[in-house]
Amino acid sequence: GTGTLPKHWHESGGFGTSIQGGLGGTVYKVTNLNNSGPGSFRDAVTGNNRLVVFTVGGVIDLNDSDIDLGSNVTIAGQTAPYPGITTIKGNIKMFGSNNVVSHITHHLGSEVDSYPDAWNVFGNNIVLDHVAVYWGKDETLPVMGATNVTIYKCIIAEGLQFCGHGD
Repeated sequence: GTGTLPKHWHESGGFGTSIQGGLGGTVYKVTNLNNSGPGSFRDAVTGNNRLVVFTVGGVIDLNDSDIDLGSNVTIAGQTAPYPGITTIKGNIKMFGSNNVVSHITHHLGSEVDSYPDAWNVFGNNIVLDHVAVYWGKDETLPVMGATNVTIYKCIIAEGLQFCGHGD
């Protein structure tokens, strides 16, 4: 038969899926796996109006420090070579709005101080597409006060049970 192709997030009609994200913004290339500095993931995603692409693949250790995403940012993790992009040991906070994040894995893990969430969504018009988030010490991926959020084909799993958190 001639079935139709499955819809992708931008065709799904989900909340916030009509946004441009960082398309049309400045293209930032992540060229290393360093925690900060020129060519780093942190440097690429903390500004506004950015399309973030990758020339490297691997693990980025956030070294127990948060990342605060700007607004109008698209993180195109699918552009990374094998094995893709995984961020660890830091809370990713989406205070900015009109953001699209695709094909990224994030593990908070037990080796961070205090009891942060793994990834927070506060901004409006957010699309998470093929994102995997694991091992939050408090919550793994809470959406708080945000509007128009689509979480499409993602894995949100395995909060840490024995991490010292009182609850």
